[in-house]
Formats: sequence, structure tokens, C-alpha cells
Amino acid sequence: MLALRPVALATLIVAVAACGPQTGALIDPIAPRSAVVGSELELVVRVRADGPASLSYRSDVAELDSRRLRPTLTPFAGGEWVFRWTPLAGDEGAHTIDFVARWNDVETVRRVSVEVRPGDETLLFRAPVGEGTTLDLARDRCVEVGVLVEDGGATEVTFAPGDPWADGATLDATGPLSATLAFCPVAAQLAGGGVFPLVLTAADARGARASKRYVVVVEGAAP
Repeated sequence: MLALRPVALATLIVAVAACGPQTGALIDPIAPRSAVVGSELELVVRVRADGPASLSYRSDVAELDSRRLRPTLTPFAGGEWVFRWTPLAGDEGAHTIDFVARWNDVETVRRVSVEVRPGDETLLFRAPVGEGTTLDLARDRCVEVGVLVEDGGATEVTFAPGDPWADGATLDATGPLSATLAFCPVAAQLAGGGVFPLVLTAADARGARASKRYVVVVEGAAP
């Protein structure tokens, strides 16, 4: 009987430790996911803790945190967090995302595998629709036209004037995939005629490029 006492004592110590207080948070398992370039991936991360826990992420995707359109991680009630990420061209392949929960000064990590597949890489102009517009100087001095592109391989493009381009016309970005074309012709320009062809261009980081020819026809006399 005496020989059994150390074993019984050790068993008791292990049992007490196993039933002791939780020292860190728990993250529910997350199955491997697939994502498509240019489409948003959404992951729900469930964190369980005896008190409010923080959650962050890290990944093997290069410079993910420093991108202009970086992922978001939003907390909700009940310990749920929603992670949203739109992969870009160049992110194709197998990646890992580590979700790191911190509670009671203890970090818990849950690793998720994500396979990023190429998407529809077409880059094209959705607006303006049609081949041009008319500016009636009897009513307006300037014309403004909304510009919008669709890019299946990236979430941001760079707009630039093409050739030909009229002096005084501007093409200014208003969002990652949108811009405004503005043109206010002056008298010297109107002396040479009232038709002004413009070429709008858009390009993304993967090298895709699109252009659209748009003509502004000026009519009427200046007020």
C-alpha cells in the first residue's frame, strides 16, 4: 500500500491541474478555405474565453498589412470576429493565416490554410456608357462624366489620359476603380472645331491595361 501512495499523489496532482482555471482563450477550428483573386473572402472566427479577448492575424502573404486595401477584422457579440480579405493578382497559391487570440496575458494561435485561385482577369470600362457626350455651351461651361472600370485581377487601378487628349481635360480618381472625367473648353480651342476625342486609360499592378475612346462634342455659343 505504501508503494502506491506516490502514484496516487501524482494522479491527484494531474487531476487538479487539469481542472484548474483556463489560462488562455480558445479558437474554434476553421476548415481550409479557397479564395478567388478579386473576390472577397470572409471567415468567421469564434473565440472562447472567460473574459474579453483580443484577436489579431498574421500571414505569409507579403506586405498584407501595408496594402491600401488590407484585410479587416471586425468583432461581434458572442466572441465572434469576421475576417475579410480580397486577394490580389500575385497572391495565387497556397497561404496560411494565423489568428492570434490574447487573453489573460496568454496567446493562442489557430492556423488556417487558404488556397488562392486566379479569377476572371478581364479589365474593362463599365462607364461611361456609349461613345461620347454633347456639351451645350448655352447651358453649361463644363462637362463631367463618371468613369468606372471592372477588374477581375485586382482591386485598384491607375487612371491616366491617353492619346489623343484635349488640353484642359482632367481624369481624377475618386476611388480604387472609379474616376471623374472633366472638360471645360476655352475659346481658343473652340476656334479649331467643336469635336474633342479623348482616350481614357486604366492599368493595374499586374500589368493589365484597358482604354476607352470618348468624344466630347461642343455645341452652342458661350454665355
